[in-house]
Amino acid sequence: MPEAKTLFEFPARLMKRAPDEILLDLAKSRNAFDPSVFDEHRPFFFSAAISNGELDCYYTRMATSSLQNYAADADAGVSLQDSHWEWRLGLGRSLTGKYEKAGESEQVIADFYTVCGIKFNDATYQTTDDFINAIRAGIAKDVSIGFHGGEFVCSVCGLDMWSWDCWHIPGLEYDIKDKNGDVIRREEAFAWVAKARLAEVSVVYKGATPGAAILKGIFLSRI
Repeated sequence: MPEAKTLFEFPARLMKRAPDEILLDLAKSRNAFDPSVFDEHRPFFFSAAISNGELDCYYTRMATSSLQNYAADADAGVSLQDSHWEWRLGLGRSLTGKYEKAGESEQVIADFYTVCGIKFNDATYQTTDDFINAIRAGIAKDVSIGFHGGEFVCSVCGLDMWSWDCWHIPGLEYDIKDKNGDVIRREEAFAWVAKARLAEVSVVYKGATPGAAILKGIFLSRI
């Protein structure tokens, strides 16, 4: 039997970056069985900052190793899902993934596409046209990643947070002592998520990371 994968969620934001001509070439060469479909159904491209190294409301932070894996997985192609409902077919698919670092800030940018005119029997959106219009109108603003595998490392003691050896709880503060036992500061515990892999990216109603919203820009593709 294949190994069971536990999926976790992490919020992010949508925005617009790469030129549509480049993304169209990628969609045709990487994914489409029949590239002429894009002549029949207009493509829609958008980008998302799908993850970063900031502390989220679950008191976890993505380590560099996870962010770099997410970029590679998005570049290879993952499904764009409807609210993490795995039993539903995707709304679109990723085309690129890129890890970016500026100073202490880290993030992963991914480009996605869908096409107009696809109908769904059981989904948040009845058609991809509805989904596209929701993005254009600023109604669908947030995305969230599903990831699997990896390690949850305690920020206070550096041990596996799932083990009995670590007794720290994310979100609680602890006294940090020197070698003499004197308290030198209080520190809020959180978990570093290291070496995780990207499973999917979903459109969700609410993100939990600061700035987790669609950035205003040019969203509509007219190729």
